[in-house]
Amino acid sequence: MATSPPYPHVTPEERKLHLRLSEAWTDGHLEVHADYNHLNRAGSPVYSVQENAAPLVLLLAIALLVLFAVGLAAGTMVLIFNSLVFVFLIRPWLAHRLRQRAIAQAMNSPEGLKRLWAVGGIAMNLKGRPNAGVAAPTGDWARFAKFGVPQRTMPRFVGTPPRDSAPYEEPKPTPPPRTRASDAPPRPPSAPKTETIRDREA
Repeated sequence: MATSPPYPHVTPEERKLHLRLSEAWTDGHLEVHADYNHLNRAGSPVYSVQENAAPLVLLLAIALLVLFAVGLAAGTMVLIFNSLVFVFLIRPWLAHRLRQRAIAQAMNSPEGLKRLWAVGGIAMNLKGRPNAGVAAPTGDWARFAKFGVPQRTMPRFVGTPPRDSAPYEEPKPTPPPRTRASDAPPRPPSAPKTETIRDREA
């Protein structure tokens, strides 16, 4: 029975290069691919016996139950239907879960990446550039990370949008402060009214 490879030794240089790969993958600059047919077998670090056997046992049990309870024709029809369910629904779901586990293990730690790399079935390339990449187990992922993956220039904080993401808006003018009646300057005194001769005669 094949067993998965043990955790290998990782040098400090490999840890730095793996961090560069992980940052590029987190930022969306790196694509990681996992081959389901190659990794879904004994000896793979991401292979799960229970995950592969449980759906088959359940579907077969349902078909046998219908076979003995109803009859041969009904049991055969249920068996054919369950086979189609496995091929078109369950198997793609299993492939998706295995790929997610493989990518997570490869990007979470350099030990996990080296274990998967020794088995094969995993590849990575720059986003939008399929030819600029490397594949396991013959390719050198450390050399690819050192010379093919750009280093992150500034840290990126999770949940913080980039500074240039919001559209620029002209600042609105600030209205002058409203003054109260008590703050208004006092009015100058009015000139005294002079009495004319016509006013006296009136």
